[in-house]
Amino acid sequence: MIFDSRRLPTAARQGGFSLIELLITLVIIAVGVAALVGLQQRFLQSSGRAAAQITALTLLQQQLTNMRFAGVAAVTDGAQTQHRDGTDYRLSWQVTASAASLPAWAQAKVIDISVQWRERGGAERSVTRQFWLAASANLTQ
Repeated sequence: MIFDSRRLPTAARQGGFSLIELLITLVIIAVGVAALVGLQQRFLQSSGRAAAQITALTLLQQQLTNMRFAGVAAVTDGAQTQHRDGTDYRLSWQVTASAASLPAWAQAKVIDISVQWRERGGAERSVTRQFWLAASANLTQ
């Protein structure tokens, strides 16, 4: 009996993967892994920016709380630097007398608080908020 491979079904003649198929598979896997590494890097950068902004907003809120406890009369312009998580945050605030829309007896001040910091990549970032601070005892008149 003579063995003739032409008479076998197509599936029986295929014995495995060819070298071309393996190379194409490896290229597809390599592209997928490279995309995942790039995505992870972007995620880490985004989470670092978010953490720095949360720290800046926390420092801003703490400064405002300190001003509230000091009282309206004691609040003046100022600046300070705080070091948190390997980053220097520069807080600065400007105090303006009562806004024209408030009555004179309100003893309110407008406070602009700004926080600046430098990201690890070197980019400058800042957060600025404006608040009104009033002496609550005088608001009952």
